[in-house]
Amino acid sequence: MPPFRHALRMSFDTAKAVLAKSFPEHKAFPSSKFVTEANNVLMARGYSKENTLFASSCCSDEINRLLDYQMNSWGEHFQLGGLAGFPFVGRTGFAAYQSHMPEKDGRLFIMCAAHVGVSRAGNLGYCNRPGMESESKACGSALGAYSHLLENNGCDGDGTAAEALAVHDLQQHLITRLVKKHFDDIKKADDPIAKLSLVVAEENYNEVCAIIPPDYDRSEVAILAGLQVNTDTEVDDFFIPLHFKIRGKDGAYQDVFGELMSKLE
Repeated sequence: MPPFRHALRMSFDTAKAVLAKSFPEHKAFPSSKFVTEANNVLMARGYSKENTLFASSCCSDEINRLLDYQMNSWGEHFQLGGLAGFPFVGRTGFAAYQSHMPEKDGRLFIMCAAHVGVSRAGNLGYCNRPGMESESKACGSALGAYSHLLENNGCDGDGTAAEALAVHDLQQHLITRLVKKHFDDIKKADDPIAKLSLVVAEENYNEVCAIIPPDYDRSEVAILAGLQVNTDTEVDDFFIPLHFKIRGKDGAYQDVFGELMSKLE
């Protein structure tokens, strides 16, 4: 095997081993396979590029390649997320999103995800970016929030600093508040970075559900949630699915997570 190909295989296998150790209760799948099967679940229910408006609530970090896969299937997308993938657009943003939906048999499909890197050396929370020799943090926002809390014994800092942060760095301020709610559980976890990543992913999913008004009845809304895993740029990323539900016009949720997992496994 040529040295370059051998290096790629080592990176892919390293990522698989790290994920199995750090997330023993969850399964990770190559992103290309995951996206294909998730889309198949929806297409079997009448979702198509012609009637579905896709939205993402994922971190703005350029290494998140899952959108590339999804946009090949669904076309243009509406951006709901900001730092760490949290849907900062709120209900105003959702109102704008649903108003852009195709008129004939319109559907909405939201993919929300936190992300975490795995470097070539097997370090969770880090990745290797093009043009950079040293490893880089991923997700930098989530890890930055956790590091800030560690340095301040679980506190946001003094009132003046917190107020300034809220004004000039609003998204990061809110991510820090979000992480603070779970700080003790994260700190005592066997793998704090893995726990942090899952906490942010769950918070993102909960907030995506919350920005849909209870009385929204114009269409179905499919919500796919989980954790993106950033690997080497020449290797397929991974995805850890956590939720897959379809909200009906009546507000009731149909869980299709089991159907997706059966296709993936």
